[in-house]
Amino acid sequence: MKITPGQPDNVNLPRNIQDIQQTQAEQRIQPKEPPRSDATDFQDRFVGTKEPTKEMVFPRPTFSFENVGNLTVLLNMIFDFFNVKVDPQIMTMFGQNFEQFNDVDGLVEFLQQNNLNAAAFNECSIDELKSFIAKGYPTLALVKTEFNQQEKAHWVLIRGFDHKVNIAEQKVEYFVLIEDPSNRVPDKISEENFMQIWSGVKLGNLSTGYENLAIAIAAYGSEVLKSRFDPKLTPTRAKFHGLGKLNSGLKKFKQYWIFEAFGEIIGGGTEAIGGIIGYYLLNWGEKLTSIAQKIWDWCRQLYQEGKYLAILPIIGGLIAYALVSILGYFFKILGIIISGFFAFLGRMFASITTSIQKSIYKLGKLFSKT
Repeated sequence: MKITPGQPDNVNLPRNIQDIQQTQAEQRIQPKEPPRSDATDFQDRFVGTKEPTKEMVFPRPTFSFENVGNLTVLLNMIFDFFNVKVDPQIMTMFGQNFEQFNDVDGLVEFLQQNNLNAAAFNECSIDELKSFIAKGYPTLALVKTEFNQQEKAHWVLIRGFDHKVNIAEQKVEYFVLIEDPSNRVPDKISEENFMQIWSGVKLGNLSTGYENLAIAIAAYGSEVLKSRFDPKLTPTRAKFHGLGKLNSGLKKFKQYWIFEAFGEIIGGGTEAIGGIIGYYLLNWGEKLTSIAQKIWDWCRQLYQEGKYLAILPIIGGLIAYALVSILGYFFKILGIIISGFFAFLGRMFASITTSIQKSIYKLGKLFSKT
């Protein structure tokens, strides 16, 4: 093969050989990519892919925690966030009364009466909390804290969520951002630690039955929020709501809010009595159900051991199991019905007298102007 002077040596080479030479030349001039570590792969998977930090900014409270208590300060922040004006005296009275009984239904009612949309959610999840914050809904959570060497029920305000990518340990850490004027709970706490203080909350030595309880709050006229509770909590809710109203009525009576005080004393007392009766009936029902389960286990054990000659005890045990189970469920249902009925009567009576009190107040202001 004749080669013309000045002509590249590979001019007449077959096409596939030229391609090979070009590829080899490119490989020589391109730097080799360094080997990737597991940490680098982990970082690429998580950095920039997770949701950004969601955080709500609340106005600084105008109330002092030392003077009015934790919940009143949180209410102050929530009402200012929505630019809702509430009489400071009424807010302080409600907050201090609420601190004694943790009346969840009363708190929801108070927020609703002051032009906010609120609902309580028992057995709420972290994902639900995140959805409330994403929608711009301030959310209160009932947690347990240590105070004076005793475990106490305590309300905090959830203001957001955050996360941190830990490259060294190859994990993502998630955090809950909290407002707590009393500083009993850190303003940034891991989700794992938050879940621990968010469950098993007691009021004094009493188990409330509340697990992962949260109250979401929205502006009036926005999405309609509906409370979610297990029916078994009806007696507990009625008891605490009734005691809260009874205590509130006694305080208002001292300030000469006669009609409203009378309604809350009678209505709250009625509801509290119904709640207490329902609470004990429900407990008796639970105990009977537990006894029935033990009878059932005994009968099954006799059968599994092949003691067919004990047929009469087995039949008797099954009959006893059926009767005790029915009686247990009857007591539980009766407890829920009685507490619910008494709660309805008490709240209706208190509502009527409160309306009368407000009408008298408005008439008084009208006549004072004339």
